[in-house]
Amino acid sequence: NMVVASIIMPIAFIVGCHWGLMGLALSWVLVFPLVFIENMSRLLPVVHIKLKEFLATMARPIVGSAVMYAVVAIILEMVRVGPVLEMAVLILAGILAYRIFTLLLNRPVLEEMLALVRH
Repeated sequence: NMVVASIIMPIAFIVGCHWGLMGLALSWVLVFPLVFIENMSRLLPVVHIKLKEFLATMARPIVGSAVMYAVVAIILEMVRVGPVLEMAVLILAGILAYRIFTLLLNRPVLEEMLALVRH
């Protein structure tokens, strides 16, 4: 999996760099999911996990990430306090949004994580 990513991602970055920072970011956003899907298609059968089970497990973290992104994007439009303080506010907002989401809607995973830490 790492070999595949180590070959494909740098090529995507080189291509994306022709359009500056936005091109580089887009190369990551567009190509990495394809690399991830390819790698999962090889990995899941080996570990005897069905795609449906994997997607069900990933659904809540994906939704939590989307909620976090939305909160950060909204706050970004509202806060203009200088780059360093703005970044600190956005990071804190992202952490709090994901934590609140996890506490409210992903409690079983949180409890499982805490149990692992305790033992």
